[in-house]
Amino acid sequence: MKLRAGIIALALKLGPKMLGLLGKMAKTLKVGKVGLAAASAGSYAYLFSWKFAALIMLTLFVHESGHIWAMKWYGMKVKGIYFLPFFGGAAVSEDRCPSREAEVVVALMGPFWGLVLSMITALVGMAGDMPMLTASAVWMALVNLFNLLPIIPLDGGRVMEGLFFSISNILGVLFFVASCLIAGIALIYLKLWIFALLLPIGLLEFFAKWLTRKTIIPELSLVGIVLGLLGYIVVGGLLFYTMIVCQSPDTEVALKLLM
Repeated sequence: MKLRAGIIALALKLGPKMLGLLGKMAKTLKVGKVGLAAASAGSYAYLFSWKFAALIMLTLFVHESGHIWAMKWYGMKVKGIYFLPFFGGAAVSEDRCPSREAEVVVALMGPFWGLVLSMITALVGMAGDMPMLTASAVWMALVNLFNLLPIIPLDGGRVMEGLFFSISNILGVLFFVASCLIAGIALIYLKLWIFALLLPIGLLEFFAKWLTRKTIIPELSLVGIVLGLLGYIVVGGLLFYTMIVCQSPDTEVALKLLM
């Protein structure tokens, strides 16, 4: 289950630049977004089940919509949400985040929207005694919680990147090194092979940003850093809490039926 969860969560963050490039390729081939979404749903249905495919597509859409909303809030030009078979999806923007504040908020808004979706699903499921809904809420929360791991290019990594670089460039670089170490440990000792993909993607993204480091963007104030950290903790904590309260024997059975 850990491996499958990792695969689905990775689908959320394979890197906007990589998926943006694939999105451009799709446009070149005159493949519409609807066709790509249908192909993505088909790929999940092939790997798991049609119920699980519908669940993941909904989770991806809401999560990425959160990013899109935040991008527009900060005046960024948005290309849209791209769904790609076996790769998941990404909210793609033409612009770089204009500030560290924007980086943190854009990164957090995906998991936050995912949190709202999972909590509503959990409440309806528990109120109506519908284990399939509570099982769906568990998966929704798990996917978004995985994305909050402090590893680049996941959302959690982007949040921490914005916070640490606002304090100092040295701390930002140290965080990146720590992020790679965490991913390496998860890969080697926990056998979570999904990190074999996360590591190179994170490295490429970090070095791409490093090459453009001369572009100065406003840093977060001390208050902004504290608020960003609190937001990260609260969203992550509530996602974990949602998973816990949904646990029951009936939910466990429903989880197996979803797959």
